[in-house]
Amino acid sequence: MNVKKVIAGALLPLTLLALPGCSMLPEEEEFRSAPVLRDYQQAEYTLTPVLRGDLELTQSISCRYEPVKEEKLSFGVGGLYFAGIYVERGDYVTKGTLLAELQMGSLKDDIENCESEIARLEMRLRQANEMTALTLNRHKLYLQTLSDEARKNAQTLEEKRAELDLSIQSISDSLMIQQMRRKELEQKRAERQLVAGMDGTVMYLRSYRDGDTSTENSTFITLSDTESSMFTAETEFFDILPVGEEFTVVCSKVEYPVRVVSAEELGLPAPDADAKKQTVYLKLLEPAVDLESGDRGTVSVLLDSRQGALYVNSKAVSTVDGRSFVYVLGDDGLRHMVDVEIGLSTGSQTEIVSGLNEGDEIILA
Repeated sequence: MNVKKVIAGALLPLTLLALPGCSMLPEEEEFRSAPVLRDYQQAEYTLTPVLRGDLELTQSISCRYEPVKEEKLSFGVGGLYFAGIYVERGDYVTKGTLLAELQMGSLKDDIENCESEIARLEMRLRQANEMTALTLNRHKLYLQTLSDEARKNAQTLEEKRAELDLSIQSISDSLMIQQMRRKELEQKRAERQLVAGMDGTVMYLRSYRDGDTSTENSTFITLSDTESSMFTAETEFFDILPVGEEFTVVCSKVEYPVRVVSAEELGLPAPDADAKKQTVYLKLLEPAVDLESGDRGTVSVLLDSRQGALYVNSKAVSTVDGRSFVYVLGDDGLRHMVDVEIGLSTGSQTEIVSGLNEGDEIILA
């Protein structure tokens, strides 16, 4: 708002200075002290004009970006060089996608050798089971050919089965050891790879340079389900953010269109109707890849407005006992009170309904 400073004069009481001259008094009598003319004091005022324009009264509400579904991925081992980073921030990936990995060293060969040994033992186990079944069947037929006396001295079917089971058990034990080893090796490989555990967008990718090494258990990639991400506002002004209405959230000078959704729509418990503050859910109408969890924003709600209204700087308006007034500078250089009727106030600007005209200048300070 335009302001200007003026200097107004105020004439203060005078004291006359009497000059020596002819007098009827005796020469030896001392003159009384004569009145002295006081200085002409100047007062400085800041003037501000009465303007015409549009006024808007808004309520700003703080909100926070909260991904409904998010996955933070980190390497389980530190100090290893990167073998490959296969995504960039903003990329959409599906569950199971390999996103990044560290150098494997001999781990890859160890896993392949272990897989080969497991395959070999599994084949031996199948063959041993098949051979056992065949051998037992043959032994059964053999026993049937013996006389009762001879059968007493022959190996029983149960004894033959026990003999063959020892061989199968030995192979099974070796297979179990290799399977346990494979599990350990796969765990080590998993610690060196980042694999998407959900469909989502890469919202965060730690910066890195050639020659950098991994940091154990430090978030390297963050995935978010941007289709269902939103801002949340814990506010006492929840009644001016009705469900279904669309607003705009400003975060880091960027505007994001949102729609108010209910807790029930999100599968959350209904808020306490008597609570002083309630959580308002502001769902993004479009996916935003430049937001990170915890980013703060502001949603502004228009409460009232005036089009083409007269208004002044609110600091120039005083209200006492329901009476509103301003001060103007008169032609005599003195302040004069002017009653005004005020309307909408935005905080910094106040609407003038009557009492002033556009272009009038009033005293600000």
